[in-house]
Amino acid sequence: MILPRRRRSAEIDLRKKFHMQRTELAAKIGLSAPKAKVLRAPSGIDDDDASCCHVFEFGAQKIPCFSDNALR
Repeated sequence: MILPRRRRSAEIDLRKKFHMQRTELAAKIGLSAPKAKVLRAPSGIDDDDASCCHVFEFGAQKIPCFSDNALR
């Protein structure tokens, strides 16, 4: 299925903004993935904060990705 031109550019912009996966985010802040998860849980950035996290869905696969806002 071919998406309208406007939709494609919006998807590309989201991929540029939310470019880090969980392990990359943990590495950037110098923590292991489990320790980073413990820090993210109470802040709610995985669930509630649309400026920090976006979940890309490819069929049944869901990949949460983070922006640089998650580092602030």
